[in-house]
Amino acid sequence: MRLLNILVYIVFSLMVLVGCKTNYSKGIAVNSVENSTATTTPDRINISFVNDPSTSFAVTWRTNDLVKKTFVEFAEASDSSTGTENNEDQFEMPNREEFKALTEKFMDEGFTTLHHSYVFNHLKPETVYAFRVGDGKIWSEWFQYKTASKEDKSFSFIYLGDAQNNVKSMWSRTIRQAFKSDPDVAFILHAGDMINNRKEWEWDEWFQAGSFIHSMIPVVPVAGNHEHYRGQNKEIKLMKSWTQQFTLPKNGPESSEESDYYFDYQNVRFIILNSSMFRENKVYREEQKKWLHKILSNNANKWTVISYHIPIQDKMLMTELKPILDKYNVDLALQGHVHSYSRGTTWENEDYDNGPMYTVSVSGPKFYDIKDFTGFDMMRSGHHKQLYQILNVKNDTLNYKAYTTIGELYDEFEIVKKDNKKQVINYITD
Repeated sequence: MRLLNILVYIVFSLMVLVGCKTNYSKGIAVNSVENSTATTTPDRINISFVNDPSTSFAVTWRTNDLVKKTFVEFAEASDSSTGTENNEDQFEMPNREEFKALTEKFMDEGFTTLHHSYVFNHLKPETVYAFRVGDGKIWSEWFQYKTASKEDKSFSFIYLGDAQNNVKSMWSRTIRQAFKSDPDVAFILHAGDMINNRKEWEWDEWFQAGSFIHSMIPVVPVAGNHEHYRGQNKEIKLMKSWTQQFTLPKNGPESSEESDYYFDYQNVRFIILNSSMFRENKVYREEQKKWLHKILSNNANKWTVISYHIPIQDKMLMTELKPILDKYNVDLALQGHVHSYSRGTTWENEDYDNGPMYTVSVSGPKFYDIKDFTGFDMMRSGHHKQLYQILNVKNDTLNYKAYTTIGELYDEFEIVKKDNKKQVINYITD
């Protein structure tokens, strides 16, 4: 075994010396030197929504391919433990059950890794559950998660724009400060470009930066352009590991690969749209439009929030998407892509009958100068700031606050909705 490790090290060293590079133009990864940190210990543990958030959630994780079987242990969380004073090695979670996980093999960049998942169903609303994952001998720590309410209760969530660059060194402080500001949020929405070049080491950094936060607060990921690549026919394709990395609702268009989906959370419908596919694939765009009409026309929730990566100012989105959002009076559109901050509307007064408030934000350290968007009333804009947003929904009011990564309030507004009329209250403006 030692000799084998030495030979592997020599081969890797030679690959580095010859300057091995990764070619992503055709979606083919040829550099395996800097990748695959997977071991027999579970990592990249994240939870997400698949079905009703009040009765279900999913967990996903990764190991190397030496692991032959994987399980989850699960229990309604307790503030006690098993074991006795004379048997200290047996302190464990009471009443835990063990379930076999689903495993998928993922081959890329010269390595084979295993991605595992399990969906917990038939749970009780507003209940704290505990879980851990492993192979029966090597386990993760125990994590806790509280299911959503069946009632129309207030809740908050975090919205983050592009992380993308220097994720471990610089983006880490943004997500951690956001968590510190409101550790009881229902979920964290990532509005695309979570990494830069689809490399495995970048995902390592993303998961390390968020650490246990990803394992205790559901991840709501949006596919950005940097989560896509160009195929051999120049067609845009979703990165290979998206569906292995996250376990997401399968309620989008048939060919969406879990990058178009929606879920309802305590009187809010959240819609996640793949704007890269919408923008560039005409056939798929028509499927997305039919799907949007269907889920927006059949929506009993008081509030509707949509998130997609490329902003509405894009010509294709302005022509094909905006009329749909206006028709169904969507309340808020959460966007990314342009590495700056802005929010605005296509109307000129504080009382409006249709159409969303559009917001763009960035959470990572890469910045662009702000652009002036023709036809939009820009109520707040800025650049060269890492930001996070905390949104709170309570009865007739949706409150939105943007903070810098050092915790200073940067923007705030409220949407008040009564008697089918909406009003925006601006607390901070340019």
